[in-house]
Amino acid sequence: MIELAVPPASSHLRRARHWLRDQLNRDARADRTHIEAVQTVANELLAATLEARVGRPVTLSVELFARLTSVRVRCPGDVDLRDEPFGMRENVLQGLAFAWGKRIYADGSVDLWAEVARPVAAQVWRD
Repeated sequence: MIELAVPPASSHLRRARHWLRDQLNRDARADRTHIEAVQTVANELLAATLEARVGRPVTLSVELFARLTSVRVRCPGDVDLRDEPFGMRENVLQGLAFAWGKRIYADGSVDLWAEVARPVAAQVWRD
């Protein structure tokens, strides 16, 4: 699992994307296209926390599984994933993740999450 605390400042988004890319490049299971998709999804989730003006660091977690990569951003307070009026964030998430949303906990903290499908290598069957 990859985990990083991200301070609530736009200048840290770029650093988080680069750090995430470097960590994912170390894993032979992730190809360049998948790494770019995961980076973009993580950026969208982190950007939502900035727009919500979350005043404390958030935690970005990324975990690679056989068929998907799970991206989570743990926030100390509520964050809305909807970005009105155009819904660009939703369009990006829909294009790159097969599922996404938010989970609210009893203490008021929130997990923003997205699941990015991993490409499956084609197998050639021979008779």
